[in-house]
Amino acid sequence: MKKYFFITLFLMNIYYPSELYSALTWKIFGNLNEPRQYFGAIPINNTEILIIGGYDNTSGSGKSLSTCEIINLDSGYTTYTQSMNETRFCFVTLITKDSNIIVLSGTKNPSGSVLTSSCELFNTKTRKWSIIGYLIEPRFQFSADFINDHEIIIVGGRQEGNDILDEVEIFDISTGISRQVNNFIYRSGDNVSGYTSNNKFIVFGGRDGGPNSYRSEVIYTYNIANDAWDIFDVFNNQTLFPSALKLSDQRLVISGGSFSESPNNNSRDIYIENNGGISLAGIMFYPRHWHNMAQWNSDSVLIIGGFDSNVNNIFECEWFNTQTRITSRGPILNYGRSMFKVVSLPSKQNINFRRILAIGGKDSNSRSIESIEILEPEISSYPPIITQSSSDCDNFYFTVSDSNLINKVELTGFKNNNVKVSTIESLPASVVHVVVSLIDKKQNGYFTVTCTSSKTGLSVELSDTIFSKIYFLKLISPIKNGTIDIGDTINDSVKCVDVELKNDGYQDIIIDSARLVKNYEFYIPSGQLPITIPKGQRGTLRICFESSVIGTFNDSLILKDDCDSLIFPVVGRCIVNKPPYSSDGRLDCENFYFTVTDPNFIDRIELTGFNQNVTITIIETLPDSVVHVVVSLIDRKKTGFFEVTCYSNKTGLSDRIMGKIDGKSSVLKVLTPLDSGVIIVGITDSGVLKCIKVLIHNTDSEEFVLDYARLDTNIEFSIPQAQLPLTIPPGDTAELVICYLPSSLEEQSDTLTLGDLCDTLRIPVIAQGDTAFYSGKGRCGTLLNGKTLTPGSMIKVGYPVPNPGSNEVSIIVSGSNGLPGRCYLIDLRGELIQEAEKVNSVSGTDEDEKKSIEYNINLNNVSTGVYFIIVETIEGKRIFPYFVMK
Repeated sequence: MKKYFFITLFLMNIYYPSELYSALTWKIFGNLNEPRQYFGAIPINNTEILIIGGYDNTSGSGKSLSTCEIINLDSGYTTYTQSMNETRFCFVTLITKDSNIIVLSGTKNPSGSVLTSSCELFNTKTRKWSIIGYLIEPRFQFSADFINDHEIIIVGGRQEGNDILDEVEIFDISTGISRQVNNFIYRSGDNVSGYTSNNKFIVFGGRDGGPNSYRSEVIYTYNIANDAWDIFDVFNNQTLFPSALKLSDQRLVISGGSFSESPNNNSRDIYIENNGGISLAGIMFYPRHWHNMAQWNSDSVLIIGGFDSNVNNIFECEWFNTQTRITSRGPILNYGRSMFKVVSLPSKQNINFRRILAIGGKDSNSRSIESIEILEPEISSYPPIITQSSSDCDNFYFTVSDSNLINKVELTGFKNNNVKVSTIESLPASVVHVVVSLIDKKQNGYFTVTCTSSKTGLSVELSDTIFSKIYFLKLISPIKNGTIDIGDTINDSVKCVDVELKNDGYQDIIIDSARLVKNYEFYIPSGQLPITIPKGQRGTLRICFESSVIGTFNDSLILKDDCDSLIFPVVGRCIVNKPPYSSDGRLDCENFYFTVTDPNFIDRIELTGFNQNVTITIIETLPDSVVHVVVSLIDRKKTGFFEVTCYSNKTGLSDRIMGKIDGKSSVLKVLTPLDSGVIIVGITDSGVLKCIKVLIHNTDSEEFVLDYARLDTNIEFSIPQAQLPLTIPPGDTAELVICYLPSSLEEQSDTLTLGDLCDTLRIPVIAQGDTAFYSGKGRCGTLLNGKTLTPGSMIKVGYPVPNPGSNEVSIIVSGSNGLPGRCYLIDLRGELIQEAEKVNSVSGTDEDEKKSIEYNINLNNVSTGVYFIIVETIEGKRIFPYFVMK
């Protein structure tokens, strides 16, 4: 991916570090009693330095040292102190919380064939050494650091025979016992470790073998809680054993290292911790390896010695300003040296500076040297100092300090564009936090800020460019819990997914670099790059996964956007060849249903073996990874037997499903009261509710629960629902109550429906209404109760005909005589609602011919309710209940 911005800070015209420190020179402090390289050097206090072990090859075949010396800066002498219990070099030296000194493991000879696993402690009060424990794996050229006040994590290195390790162990200084933890990401010797300003333990800069072997650009951090290694950040290049320094503000500075050894090619890069990551901050004049760094004051680091790409020791030193990111020429060593030690101690002459000692090492002929050089401050007046710079996409932040007070912070020069400057503190102040911000966030900004102290007349200038947020790259899919999930595949099979990316920025993005950290099981097919994604649009990047080993595998996809690195975890699973898997089997009266799945696809499903009275249906089109299958009876009254086999051509494996489907669909039988297949309720007086018990027989060998019993019309006939569900034991009977309330004097019918096992049982129900009751008053006002018989055979009254969607009811009365009469509508209280209108009358020509009269009742003004239509003729009265619904 193209990187569209890079922060470059520089001082202009006023005070360069080379001018400020031009008078500084390295001076010979003295000599060690024994020449040494690959040794340890740790300050005991502000005036004494302990020199530990190492390797001396100035005579004979060389020797590993156990001797120790103390450099006294006050007296100017170097004297022997107690030796270690074992000789060692290429070991790690650490300081405990109570200021004692620990050495870990190491080698006893240059070939690495004899190692020591012992760990020794130097008591700074008694000046005595003691063995406190042993590592599980003796090693040299490794890294180590405290993870708490009593445990040390040891990472990688070389074991006996020079084989590279990826093993990691944690040594407890209080018990002397070491325990193994999760291995490092790859085999790593000559690696470097340290803590970031936010207390993350990081490891980087190792290689997995000899010259030109694999080395990684990835910086890893150890998650103690999960015992896991995570990606912290990425260098621009793969580098071996760079030099690392922890600043007084707790940030890390990292420089140099080796790209390759045959031919030798060293790095000039300088990285610094910023905004929670490690970013490229500057370039050295010389490519360096096996060099050192020391902090000089709050904003300056001195890069010292090492050898160049021609394996020649470097005499020249360089200044690197951690705030302005400027590299400038530094003082020259009296002796070019590499594989040496540097110690930085407080200066007595000026509390704002340090004094630096370069001790021992080896010369260009690879011989151990004994000389000690010292660099001390010789100046005392300075301009304001810029510290603690940081940036985001829209702002640049820095802090400027001066004990003589900062009186003015302003934009100066002629190149200020689209920026504004502000200070957090009110001026004057000794420490001022400055913010330079973009005015229009969609355009670049250029600035020069000058900070001036009126008391000294000195000032410092800071110039830079703030690039606008020109794009923002976002991962859309396939993402699951923040991880690109490739999914499952079988061993030795390739599975690819298209990773969808969206450009949420203001201009097009050209992705010309996309890579995976490990690039083993996962890979990015060639030919995809560059990928152009227009603003607001989406693009895809294909990632593939293949493994011959069963398990879950992880990698990380690294992309860059305008403000930070985009690192997305990638996961894929390689699964063993498994046969198709059937599930979700269920049965109804005529069918058996099941689902069969296989990520390698189902290619064929068929009836095999013994099959009887069944057929098979496949819902999906084959091949498919998920297939729904239905096995059905051919003859519903007979039992079916089946055997279904599902095949996957890719794996050659299959799954077989067998079973039977019982053919019975009905188990219920109505016994009484039954006459010619009809339930007979009998004759009932009008207005009287009559209930009968229907005896139902369960012919099955299992208990049956009747929960569905319905009548089609459900007006005159009804089923009390409180009796349901009705449980009928196997082979036994139960009673179902049906009730009848007649609405006419004629035979009435309905149909009973019972929910059977797999079918419905329907039986007609009939009953007879006997009489219709009415009341009235006699001629003298006496209340009379009586009942009418069915009108004589000579007169027939038709049922009221409701006309859906109409507001009229028609009633036709026909007969051979006695037709003149009356038709009217009353309510439940017997109140007259409406007299029917006679709309049609037909008379026969013969006395025996039938006559008919049609009555209409208009329901426009009749509300919803229950009513009765009364038809009176000479022969009697007919009463019809009628329901009005609006």
